[in-house]
Amino acid sequence: MQKQLRNVTLPICAAIVVAGAWFANAGDLNPPAGPIQGTMHTLDEIYSLGGGGGGGAGIAVQTLSGDAFATYVIDQPGSYYLNDNINGESGKDGIRIDVGNVTLDLNGFALIGVPGSSTGLFIFGLGDPVNIAVRNGTITEWGSSGLDHSGVVTNCLFENLRASGNGVDGSGSGLSVGENSTVIHCTAEANAGYGIAVGSGCTVIGCTARLNSSDGITLGNWDPGEHAPTITGCSVSENGGAGIYSNRGANVTSCAVFANGDYGISILAGATVSDCVVIRNAAGGLWVGDGTVTACSVHYNGMDQDGTTVLDSAAPGISGTSRVTIMNCAVNRNTGDGIYVDDDCLVVGNTCSANDSDGDGVGVGIRAYGNSNRLEANNVVHNQGYGIYVEGAFNLVVKNSAGGNGSGGLENYYIDNPTYNKVGTITGDPMTAGPWANFDTNQS
Repeated sequence: MQKQLRNVTLPICAAIVVAGAWFANAGDLNPPAGPIQGTMHTLDEIYSLGGGGGGGAGIAVQTLSGDAFATYVIDQPGSYYLNDNINGESGKDGIRIDVGNVTLDLNGFALIGVPGSSTGLFIFGLGDPVNIAVRNGTITEWGSSGLDHSGVVTNCLFENLRASGNGVDGSGSGLSVGENSTVIHCTAEANAGYGIAVGSGCTVIGCTARLNSSDGITLGNWDPGEHAPTITGCSVSENGGAGIYSNRGANVTSCAVFANGDYGISILAGATVSDCVVIRNAAGGLWVGDGTVTACSVHYNGMDQDGTTVLDSAAPGISGTSRVTIMNCAVNRNTGDGIYVDDDCLVVGNTCSANDSDGDGVGVGIRAYGNSNRLEANNVVHNQGYGIYVEGAFNLVVKNSAGGNGSGGLENYYIDNPTYNKVGTITGDPMTAGPWANFDTNQS
């Protein structure tokens, strides 16, 4: 019994000793005399202590001076931040950056323009500045563009920015950035020009461009020796021009492109487009030259958003000019041809259904207008015009299936010049067909 009491008593005593020591060192529990003082820090204090979004000490932009052309000028490398909104002045940029190696955190605040103002944030390219990062805020209602640059500005990062309603004096884009830069998780909405404009070697990730007067995302002029821009995971809708446009080339993946006033995606040379959804764009779904289109869903182009009004009676789903590969796409209910190609194209494994949706009989499922194309293993059904329509020469047509196209569902193949095109036997019986046969599912 005594041994058991010792086993219980010793831990209790130890706990009492520890608690007593703690209370002895806890300090005075009575508050000091006088009024209670706040312990919070201002934004300026947080940034001066290294607590800013960039992880280091910073300088408040509002402590800087300006000049005749900008309200505030950043002319030294370093980390900068906003501690409040900045309101624009007529004839001036909001902030101008004159040097490289600058990080600017808008800190959730806004650059707000006025009629007659210039650009919200302008990067001056004299001296070819590099390594500029701008993040976390809104740029809105400037007379010209929201964010713009001059000269050669490279290797920059633009992140979590919202550019809206810029160009109030008649023209101006949302975000216009230099070469080899990254634009990530930004929104450009209702600007008077482009939504987002980038140069060669840029990457645009997870951005939204909508309701801009011109193209949603435009990839500017760049030389063939430079790197093509990459657009990934973007939502581009209801812009007055094309959804995504480039006159040279681009890599476009996993984008949703909806209800734009021109083509959904228009890349004139050197394109790679994959895993995109392209719907209800006025002039057509995709226009591609010298490139590859794979695994895209392309529907209802040439129709308005409600699907009740024809905007263009000949809007194709996918239009490939020359040297284009189109593979494994679903191309349905466009007002013109489902797929149109000119010369030297490969069209493989696509499904084209119910195209020429306005019923004027002009559009077909797949049209090979030019020469030396290969149409293989496509499924072409229930288009208002012909299923597969071959007009040029030296084309190869094999392993396709077509049914229910054209008048009475019987216009499944049209070969304009059988002598100069190579076409696998067209049959309705898979049991007797050869390995290169094309199937007409309306044949017995």
